[in-house]
Amino acid sequence: MRKALLPLALLLAVRMHAAGPADFSGQWSLDRSQSKDLPPFYEEVKSHSLKITQNEKELVVGVDITSDAHEPLHIDFTYSLDGQPTKTESQVRTPNGPLSVPTILTAKPADDGKIGITIERDLPSPRSGEPMKGTTVETWRLQDAKTLVIDRVDETRRGTMTSTLVFTRSQ
Repeated sequence: MRKALLPLALLLAVRMHAAGPADFSGQWSLDRSQSKDLPPFYEEVKSHSLKITQNEKELVVGVDITSDAHEPLHIDFTYSLDGQPTKTESQVRTPNGPLSVPTILTAKPADDGKIGITIERDLPSPRSGEPMKGTTVETWRLQDAKTLVIDRVDETRRGTMTSTLVFTRSQ
């Protein structure tokens, strides 16, 4: 009996290892009532949505944020799913308006279906103008077919902020 179960256990282990990340594709809207510890600027945010497409090689995330205090913001992030960093530029809001900054994007799929996302930006210093690092580390997981949970840690010169963003599938 033991000998018969060993090949089955090995087969299951191989399939679980090859599973890779879950498919996060779809349209997603932030559910503020389920989200936790949102940064203060979310008090002004009217909507935060994600449009995600994914294949075995890349994850493409379109982020749209509307706010009472600022112009609508749209940012596209394209992550390579092989774990290799991608150099690009992304927009950040500054007191003088949107600014495009150097950015490094990394996505690392995990065997349990989660995906680790890292966004590193060279942010301008308001005083010296010298760039400083801003890093966002996210762990994405599907709670169920209609709920995307993103555990997020932001590190900037102001310190570390931890939050959980919960999105519901709208399509």
